[in-house]
Amino acid sequence: MAISSEYTYWHLTPHGWVDGNSKTDSGNWSKSVPYDTFVTVKYQEVLEDDFSITKTTERTEVRTDTARIQELEAKFPFEFHI
Repeated sequence: MAISSEYTYWHLTPHGWVDGNSKTDSGNWSKSVPYDTFVTVKYQEVLEDDFSITKTTERTEVRTDTARIQELEAKFPFEFHI
């Protein structure tokens, strides 16, 4: 059973990564998805009852422009945490 489960959605736009909805142990926050989003990544950290931490990402392409997505991901690598 998890002691803690937190996540943040990150949206890749032409201006870089923008944070979106998030859930932490202290509450939930909702934000609108930017209109110019190309990729959304859900970054999650789970603290298990043995105090091990599992970090996962779930990536979703919002647009089909593969070349532009690759360009943006090269310019703005995903390096975020909660």
